[in-house]
Amino acid sequence: MTGRAFLRVITGGLMGTSPKHDRGAPQNRTHCVIIVDDDPVSVALFTKAVNKVGVDVSVHGFSNPAEALAFTRRERPALAIVDVHFDRGEINGLELIQHIRAQAPDAPPFQTILISADKDPEIGRQAAALDVQVVIHKAINAAAMMELARALLELPPRK
Repeated sequence: MTGRAFLRVITGGLMGTSPKHDRGAPQNRTHCVIIVDDDPVSVALFTKAVNKVGVDVSVHGFSNPAEALAFTRRERPALAIVDVHFDRGEINGLELIQHIRAQAPDAPPFQTILISADKDPEIGRQAAALDVQVVIHKAINAAAMMELARALLELPPRK
């Protein structure tokens, strides 16, 4: 990952300063955001919240990690918001992040928010090893998700 690595673990909300990254991404392009969670209600909630970030954001929600992986073969995300555990027993969220990155190893890195109800410290260690920027422990509200997405995409506040 270019720039400096950043891992923040958040329990039940979002407070503190916003992370800054030296990604060099232009501010005048559409940022692709994917949301992957096997709970369709969470996908809908986070999709609605991230859509409020700005007009230069294109949000794509998936309840199935295989569909998300197929989508990322066509379009590289600027931000991936991924649940750790999927009920269907497919790959987990950490493996999904690895697969997406492996599709285009020379592409610029994308920002990642990992969501988990599991507070096992091992998840944080594995996330750090994958250069995940933020690990959020459920429950997180929509406004907090919107502000976190805005910060990671380095977008100005909406007026």
